[in-house]
Amino acid sequence: MIRLLAEHRVAANLVMVMMILAGLFTLKSIPAQLDPPANFPVIWVEVEWRGAAAEDIEELVTTP
Repeated sequence: MIRLLAEHRVAANLVMVMMILAGLFTLKSIPAQLDPPANFPVIWVEVEWRGAAAEDIEELVTTP
């Protein structure tokens, strides 16, 4: 096989072109994402405390 490709320049080029075309054809079928979706946990806390400042609520309601 190697001897055939070494002696026939046209056969070697045809094999190379066929391999490139096969790679380009299969490139579309490979699933790839540049930015895959990521699910981050989100917690929403809403506190209503009339007359209190934001700093008071942060100190008394949440734990850092």
